[in-house]
Order: sequence, then C-alpha cells, then structure tokens
Amino acid sequence: VGTLFTQGRGRRVSAMMTGTLVLAPVRLFFYQYTQGSGKHQQIKFFSVIEIFFNVQLPDISIKHRYDLGNILLVRPMLKNISIREDFDRVFATFVATDLEIETFEILTPDVIEHFVANGTNFDFEFTGNRLYISQPLLGMHMSPAELEPLVIFGNYTIETLGPKLTRIADDVRAINEAHRRPN
Repeated sequence: VGTLFTQGRGRRVSAMMTGTLVLAPVRLFFYQYTQGSGKHQQIKFFSVIEIFFNVQLPDISIKHRYDLGNILLVRPMLKNISIREDFDRVFATFVATDLEIETFEILTPDVIEHFVANGTNFDFEFTGNRLYISQPLLGMHMSPAELEPLVIFGNYTIETLGPKLTRIADDVRAINEAHRRPN
C-alpha cells in the first residue's frame, strides 16, 4: 500500500473507476484523509490513479517538494537521492537501499524531462506491483475534464516505464530477497 494511504485518520476512497490503460489494469479514484484536530483539523483530498504491473517494482517515492509530509517516518527504509538538478528542484526522490541503479534505469533523461514538464502536480510511488500517481485537490472532487491530465500522465507512464520495469524486475526481486523485503 502506498504511503498516502497510511496518513491521517478518517481515510476514505470514493468514486472509484476501474479499467485498463495500454493493457494495464488501473483504478482511478478520489481519496481523502483528516489530519490535525480541533481548529487545526484539515481534510486532504487527492485524485489517484493506481496502475498494476505484472512485475515487482522497486520501492521508490517521488514526492513534490511542496509537501514532503512525513514520508521518512512512514517509510524509514527509504533514503533521499539526487536525480538531476532540474528534477531535484521540483521533486524529492526516496529509494530503498541498493535500488539506486534501478531508479536511474527508470528515470532516464526522457522520463525526467517529461516529469518536470508535465508531472509537477503529481506524486509518484512505486511499491509492490503497483504505481500510484496522486494529485492533491483543493476540494472533494474534480470534474472529469480535470482528471484528464492524470489519465494522460498514467497512459504515458505505462507506455514508457512498463518496458523498463519489466527489464529490471529480476534485479529488483534479487535485491529485495537479499534484504528480505517482501515481494
């Protein structure tokens, strides 16, 4: 389960849609949780696309710098690494031990450029066999037209990263077994 789903309390999923993008099963939904209490209570809203792959993915969290939250408290086994200056200005990248090379095999220059140009509203989390792409919202729901960039980005991600994730799957599995991390 992605880090987003361990935050706060009163967690809820709504308006879930399931289907496929580029032959990959996906779920698109709204998610919310509550943090704080009393006059400091806030409800956080997100649109999320969950993409299922048929291989084990490396544990990678790519968080927009606007809200790093408590990712290292939730996933203390991850460490922050630098990708490239323009990417690092927008995102913080957290990777499981010994998966740095695999991260660079995924985040190739073309992917980095696409993320910086088109993905600055999103957070990304690779975990298990799933990739979560989430977008913070100001209110409870978005119109279908407002979801379009998330779906387009999900489509790009499947087409571009799918072959890369398949290529590194054996390495990821071997490293996870060496560190006794669940597959």
